[in-house]
Amino acid sequence: NAFLEEDAELAYEIALRDNELDRLYLQIRDDSLKVMHRNPEDNINQGVRLLFVGRYLERIGDHITNICEKIIYAKKGTMVEIG
Repeated sequence: NAFLEEDAELAYEIALRDNELDRLYLQIRDDSLKVMHRNPEDNINQGVRLLFVGRYLERIGDHITNICEKIIYAKKGTMVEIG
């Protein structure tokens, strides 16, 4: 919607939400590692998969932030770096 409507304010608000994704990824990473260390034989495969999913979602948030920065640039003509 921010792209289609050329809404720089909405793009900025969306980009700020990346911090929440970063925080959630760190929490998932820490929790997964704790569980994997408790019982490696049963939890390593599932834990690694969960770590990859969390990391991929965090990277998607980074890409969305980059897109939002480009939307702001296209609308306002100034380059901003968010996050």
